[in-house]
Amino acid sequence: MAQQSSVAGTATDDSGLPLPGATVVVENTNRGVTTDFDGNFSINAQNGEVLIVSYVGYQNSRITVGNQSNYNISLQTSITLNGFGECHNQVIKPHIIILLLMLLPTTMPIAILEHILMKIL
Repeated sequence: MAQQSSVAGTATDDSGLPLPGATVVVENTNRGVTTDFDGNFSINAQNGEVLIVSYVGYQNSRITVGNQSNYNISLQTSITLNGFGECHNQVIKPHIIILLLMLLPTTMPIAILEHILMKIL
């Protein structure tokens, strides 16, 4: 069995800001940690194991541990808008719809409400 060593790193968003509370786990094990306030983490892993870094609202990142002991991991946002303002995140769409229904006046004609919802969906 290969020797485990401490692997450290920093999880940031796509603009370089730290992600405090991001989850870092070694795939197919029960080893996992969360990042600190500055996005830093340290976990025991061996060469060839895969680290999975996740954070709500971001795409997971998979890093195969190699010879280096420090990794800077940038997570990409999983919410995308195209040029027409359409949302391409299936997880957040229901939340947007609920928020719209709460904020829209109750006297709004159904046709306008249908039009707004069809743009989101």
